[in-house]
Amino acid sequence: MAELTFQVSELNSIRGGALIKLAGSIDASTVVDFQDKLDELGTSGIKNFILDLEGVKYVNSTALGALVKLADGLGDRNGVMALAKIHPKVKIVFDMLGLSAFFRIFPNLQSAQAYIESEVGAAPAAPAPPPPKPAPARQSAPPPRSNTPTPAPSPRVAPAPAAKPPAQKFISRDNPKIFACSGCGVQLKISQVGTFKCPKCFIIFSIAADGSVTYPSKKSVTTLDLNITCADECIEGVMVFAMAIAKKIGFSKERIREIQVVIHDTMKTIRKDAYDGDESRTLAISITPGEREFHLKIVDQGHGLSANQNGVFNKSKGLMDHFEVRPHETGGNIFVMTKNL
Repeated sequence: MAELTFQVSELNSIRGGALIKLAGSIDASTVVDFQDKLDELGTSGIKNFILDLEGVKYVNSTALGALVKLADGLGDRNGVMALAKIHPKVKIVFDMLGLSAFFRIFPNLQSAQAYIESEVGAAPAAPAPPPPKPAPARQSAPPPRSNTPTPAPSPRVAPAPAAKPPAQKFISRDNPKIFACSGCGVQLKISQVGTFKCPKCFIIFSIAADGSVTYPSKKSVTTLDLNITCADECIEGVMVFAMAIAKKIGFSKERIREIQVVIHDTMKTIRKDAYDGDESRTLAISITPGEREFHLKIVDQGHGLSANQNGVFNKSKGLMDHFEVRPHETGGNIFVMTKNL
């Protein structure tokens, strides 16, 4: 069973700041402890975090969702979070999911701490003692008058105009682009030129050197691909991602709930009937948003199932506009479903 250890140190130079050094894996078995520990620190008055992730070798999709939720919550409390010393294997996952555009990531603790101090201000230092009063100056005798005539003032010369500073590149670590995502409104902070994906609604956008932001046309499609287990925590994570995408498309709360019910029931049925209750078996999931529809595909490698099997999928077929189950050519099942706006 995976383990996750915490080492918490208060940062005296940052108001409400703490350094959290993590070691182990943040996965289905440890993510609850991870969230509980951060909640506990939050209730104690800590709201500015540096997470030292050098010792974390694995982070699953549920844990990434927890990190996004934590960052959002800190923003509501005027708090800040910085990630430091991310392991290369974990950094690849952040880059693939576009999370590097959402989180502030630093190569060392010093730069992470400097960033938070610049955002929230350093803790007030003890007041310095007042400087000693200067001694009164001695009055000297006035200089003797001179009979030499005073020279005429020289003509004034206008100062040369100051040279214009060279144009500065807009996007940089010290001068990032801060803007609201057009898809979900979350605040993003980008410090480099490139193409990124919003970690909350998964819309793709590009940043130019002058700071301009461009989005793809509405006909462009962004597919979210996940490879996860059948554990309850992963099922909940998929439901959270689906809610964010369906909300972006424009689904009502009631219809989003219907999508979540189908995801929950389908994944539970796969675990029970296709995988004989083994929650460690994996699923490949693709969520593709359309302009007015939500598409979901789930692929397993278990026993063959049917859409008409014992009526277990009748509810799902009633809630979705399209729901089908077909055998995979290499074994297992392919579930394809669509919900229209």
